[in-house]
Amino acid sequence: MTSRCLMAAMLFAVFLAPASWARPGGKEYEFKGTPDGAFPYGGLVSDGNGNFYGTTQGVPSNACGNNASSCGTVFSMTREENGTWSYRTLHTFMGGTDGAVPMGPLALDNEGNVYGTAAEGGNPNFNCYCGTVFRLSPNQDGTWTNTTLYGFQGGADGAGPMSGVAFDTAGDLYGTTSFCSLNVCGGTAFQLTPTQGGNWTKTTVYTFPFLGQPSEPGPLILDAAGNLYGTTRWGGSANYGTVFQLVPSQDGTWTENILYNFADGLDGGSPTGGIIFDGKGNLYGEASWGGSLACPVYGCGTVFELTPDSNGGWQFSVVHTFNGLNGARGEFPTGGLALDGSGSLYGTTMLGGDLTCLDGGCGTVFELTPSPGGATFRIIASFDGKHGADPGAGVILDSAGNLYGTAEQGGDIRCGQPNGCGVVFLITP
Repeated sequence: MTSRCLMAAMLFAVFLAPASWARPGGKEYEFKGTPDGAFPYGGLVSDGNGNFYGTTQGVPSNACGNNASSCGTVFSMTREENGTWSYRTLHTFMGGTDGAVPMGPLALDNEGNVYGTAAEGGNPNFNCYCGTVFRLSPNQDGTWTNTTLYGFQGGADGAGPMSGVAFDTAGDLYGTTSFCSLNVCGGTAFQLTPTQGGNWTKTTVYTFPFLGQPSEPGPLILDAAGNLYGTTRWGGSANYGTVFQLVPSQDGTWTENILYNFADGLDGGSPTGGIIFDGKGNLYGEASWGGSLACPVYGCGTVFELTPDSNGGWQFSVVHTFNGLNGARGEFPTGGLALDGSGSLYGTTMLGGDLTCLDGGCGTVFELTPSPGGATFRIIASFDGKHGADPGAGVILDSAGNLYGTAEQGGDIRCGQPNGCGVVFLITP
């Protein structure tokens, strides 16, 4: 599990929500460990027809081999009219060529196929269980077929894909590996192109430098011109992360442009959740560290904006600084942001909120609403352990303004883990 060390007992606190938002207690889906999986770290994706898809990092099972730390699952969920969740496991990873430990968000194509990455497992022919890119395809009998599109080989090829994949308009997939084995590079950006016969060709788009530690590039997004954008958790001029752009050339090479170097000061540091565009071409993201020192040692984190200027550069500004003492108003924002039609931003902090919950708070869901001279911040929900903890993957919105997400821990402690195996949650306006 990635977010925090498990404690010996779970503490419950009162769930807090403003009067304008409601979350029906007991309507979360609580993971049970076996057989449905545990620790849903990667968040949710929706097909727009009431079906949600996600992953769990682990299954308490001895079936996972090849040195993988746990197996993991891909699941689908449908919310019924009575408010309960209908759950189904689509694939259980075995740690071999199919991979293990899916951590990033999933992606859907127009035919209902589900794509994602597994951070471990892979192809034993390369003696590197360095992760995979996979596809799950629905069958007419209701089953799903798993296909490994690529198994990473380590070294300069990259290892540890933790951030999912993104499509371009031609159907190519783009993603990142978090590091390279043997410390030969700090991570990679890659492209997978479908070819005749159902095969896929993998190309390394860019290799990030190794500066004593991996750069840990996060998820990628594309603009209309085919440029790639993302963040690195480390690297840059101060080694506290960057926002970058990758621009393709006609000869097939790609050029990196650093749009911003984080200094881990008032600007923030260690951006981990990727970035999004608004309708005007501005970029928004989260820095997990820095900002206010109300959170000792690392800072509480920030939400930032990058605005393109007429000279081809980008202007950086801080939209919000998390500044509650010891994280009382959220700490460690991560998982990416969601944008509604009115320009409001929504996200999660993995820690902070109700500080009586676990060690440093169980996390929050927040809203940033545009206002003259900036943005108005408010906490929509503070997690209490019983209804979830460590919501590290952000939220998604539906057309009615409901927010959906996953919390990696919390829920029913009878699942075999002292802090629970995680939940799927819903917040309604």
